[in-house]
Amino acid sequence: MKYFKTKCVKWPGYIDKAGYGKATVRGKSKSAHRLIWEILKGSIPPGLVIDHLCFNRACVNIRHMEVTTISKNSERGQVRVKKNIRQMAYNSLGRKQSDAFVP
Repeated sequence: MKYFKTKCVKWPGYIDKAGYGKATVRGKSKSAHRLIWEILKGSIPPGLVIDHLCFNRACVNIRHMEVTTISKNSERGQVRVKKNIRQMAYNSLGRKQSDAFVP
């Protein structure tokens, strides 16, 4: 996992069932992380998405976000799931999480 010098900033408003912050702008629902990106960094190019590098979908810390392709975002998500599965299996053997080695 990437080391961050700053902590996650949890969206203070509504969080949907998938864990994403949501806001209503001009009567339309918008993802909070996309809204914050657009306010601070500008528009997101067509075909690209915002990836939460911290793995926290409710985080709106701009330093924890990166513009990337949909396929790269999906690829990173699959790697995260595999690491989590390995971690859970390791923990189920009675070892502490801090003892785990997850390459």
